Amino acid sequence: MLVGKTKLILYLFICFSTKSDGKLASLDEYISRMKPGQKDIFYIIGSSKEQLEKSPFLERLIKKNYEVCY
Repeated sequence: MLVGKTKLILYLFICFSTKSDGKLASLDEYISRMKPGQKDIFYIIGSSKEQLEKSPFLERLIKKNYEVCY
């Protein structure tokens, strides 16, 4: 059971992602779209979304149909 600050942080977590169609997505939305058996949450950080979209790391995950948070 999550309590205190951890629960609040997870509740407040929102991000753009490779599958959010330009809209912010909550952690619950991200989790609902995870592939069966997926145990990890994938994310990438950088200076701009445009820069991140050119990342080889991102390209490999998208080819495997994983969603990645920006």
